[in-house]
Parts: sequence; structure tokens; C-alpha cells
Amino acid sequence: MELQQALNAYLKHSGETHASLGDHIGVSHQTIRNWKRGRTKPDSGQLLALLNAVRADATLRRSLWAELLDVKTSDLPSVMGLE
Repeated sequence: MELQQALNAYLKHSGETHASLGDHIGVSHQTIRNWKRGRTKPDSGQLLALLNAVRADATLRRSLWAELLDVKTSDLPSVMGLE
């Protein structure tokens, strides 16, 4: 759910389109739309590209990695560089 909220907020405030964000990270506009609607989730490489593209802060990064991996944020290893 956090990914959907983050994408919605980013697209709304940045004025960027599904297509332009998709082009920036190497996926289709439909992929962005599916992530935004919660139909699919990015793989780890796509998530990393997305986090870099939207300049996500450390808190959001930890939360989205936890969501993708289906773990609690406290269970993420510190070696992931997310602190």
C-alpha cells in the first residue's frame, strides 16, 4: 500500500506522467500504472531505479523495501544501506 501512496503523491506533486517516469526507469507507462493501482509490484532492480528517480528519503526506502520483501522494517538488515 505504501508504494501506491508514494507513487500517487510523487506523480501529483512532480507533474511527471506515467510515461515519463516509466521512460526514466526503463518500464512502460502501464507498468507504472499497475504499480500505482497495486496490481503488481516492482522487482528489486525496478524498485531501486524508482527510489532513485523519485529521490526517496531513507524512511520511505526502508518502508518500500520491507513491503516488497514482505517483512517488517525492523527485520531489514542494516547492510542494505537503508539507515
